[in-house]
Amino acid sequence: MKKILIISFYFPPFLNMRSIRASKIAKYLEREGWEVHVLSADGLNIEKGLPVEINGDRVKRIALSKGSKSFSIPSQFKKSKILRKFFNYQDRFLKWYLKALKEGRKIIDREGFPLILSFSPPYPSNILASKLSREFDLPWIAEFGDLWSENYYLKRIFPLSVLEKFLEKRVLKRASSIISVSENLSQRLERIHGKDIFIFPHFFDDEDYKENVPLLPNFTLTYTGHLYPYQNFKPFLNALEIMKEENILKKIKVRFFSYNHYEIKDWFKDFLDLNLEINPPISYKENLEAQSSSTALLFFSVKEESKEFENPMKGKIFSYIGARKPVLVVGEDEGGKFLEKIGIGKICRNEMEIKETIEKWLKEFEKFGFLRAGDFIDWESYSYKNRILILSNFLEKFLKR
Repeated sequence: MKKILIISFYFPPFLNMRSIRASKIAKYLEREGWEVHVLSADGLNIEKGLPVEINGDRVKRIALSKGSKSFSIPSQFKKSKILRKFFNYQDRFLKWYLKALKEGRKIIDREGFPLILSFSPPYPSNILASKLSREFDLPWIAEFGDLWSENYYLKRIFPLSVLEKFLEKRVLKRASSIISVSENLSQRLERIHGKDIFIFPHFFDDEDYKENVPLLPNFTLTYTGHLYPYQNFKPFLNALEIMKEENILKKIKVRFFSYNHYEIKDWFKDFLDLNLEINPPISYKENLEAQSSSTALLFFSVKEESKEFENPMKGKIFSYIGARKPVLVVGEDEGGKFLEKIGIGKICRNEMEIKETIEKWLKEFEKFGFLRAGDFIDWESYSYKNRILILSNFLEKFLKR
């Protein structure tokens, strides 16, 4: 029996992209004959709703300490971004690490794992895996869904940036190998660590999608997930404004389902009369159904001046592929190019291209009642079910006999 200990701070029932990634890999590794055990966190202040799809008796959750909170910032300094970066460190990860280290030692003593696989961010998963790997002399594979010390969302100021880079290199020195989700990320990790990087992208799980979801009767464009200010949504709004003036907009419905729906309403406040439906988040399953019931989906690229935020092969792309719908790509980045390359994305670089594409799709929808997408795509090649053997074979090379 092949055995593996997965260390992932996020794991079902908690719902975010990191939890989905760890869950799907665990699920399909188990189907490939692995005995999968998971060490994760509990008591998280995020939405629940993901099913546990492996043997639940093998999932050990370490509760966060009650009262774990950030160090407070003096009120007179709260408006300072620099001081926030100095003071706003949460101790919850440290407390989880200390508890999880104790539990991890017990699990390894009892089960005798030949291999550890960690998922990050957050990066205490890597620190914990490195520590256990060293103590028990076990091979350890570190999976990166994003950068650590060079992460643009969590960039530190000097000298914290130097200390964090030192910590990352020291921790990952122990890793037998590193997995990344994209070529872009792989190149940057290789530069930092001087190790060969194995690329295993996000995929979709076809078992999550209902068959024969009825299409909405009206032409409907849908966006699901978080929307960030550095995404290129303004040309889309301008295109809707033009279509309103030309009396086309009344035939179109545009839906957003997002955690930051209040922010989106504020950003779109001058455009709320454009048939926009901005909704609070819905469950994971409802998200997939919303995609499947739509005429087409929306993808907003990263603005040219904000390319440092780009993580081109993020999970949203493969969620959209699983829905088997055409995708209107606003702007041009690596993720959008990938969607266009495989045959479901249509890149629109400005308002007029957006308008022309929607008008073309609208005519097709009025004629056939749906839009065709990906006639020549091998859909299954983008599913975890059909790709997990690649990862399984890779991991087997590191099993400690």
